[in-house]
Amino acid sequence: MFILCLIPVLIVSGHKSIPLYRTESYRFVSDVVYTNRMSAGAYRGYGATQGLFAVESAVNELAAKLNMDPIELREMNIAREGDLMPAYYDSWNTSSALDRCLKRVREMSHWDEKYPVRDMGNGKVRSLGIGMSMQGSSIPFVDVGSATLKVNDDGFYSLIIGAADMGTGCDTVLAQIVQIRTLLRMIPVPMPPVQHI
Repeated sequence: MFILCLIPVLIVSGHKSIPLYRTESYRFVSDVVYTNRMSAGAYRGYGATQGLFAVESAVNELAAKLNMDPIELREMNIAREGDLMPAYYDSWNTSSALDRCLKRVREMSHWDEKYPVRDMGNGKVRSLGIGMSMQGSSIPFVDVGSATLKVNDDGFYSLIIGAADMGTGCDTVLAQIVQIRTLLRMIPVPMPPVQHI
């Protein structure tokens, strides 16, 4: 099983982390280590979390060495709408609100008042940290998904999903969206309202 997951996991760990930043050149190297432990399959992130942790930790370390605010360093270097992302299948960034998201994080977290650390007394401190991630809904031109909602004769809904749920909660989240949308429109929905097909 691990062999089947190996290549996609390694690819995802690089191509979900490196494209966050404008890069003229980059190198992604990884090592695979086989052990006598039970292997794990794809689950929530599928390699992205490992790559993101490494890249974001390195950016934070760089900010500290430069004596620079980590949000400011990110704002100067993030990939923006219209940028070519060579590490992401040579795709163009056609939609991005990352710059606005960082600005909002700074405001809502009161970053300027709290970063880097606040002394709480009694030898305790509080601090803030930052890390970014991106997640596409699929691999371009490879993965596709769809959802169809059908009202049955008995008043129940059938949600027909054409997507691969690899532990991401797609089935549950889509059913919850249907419940919320119907409740907001004041349509009575018998429980359980959704039959997964």
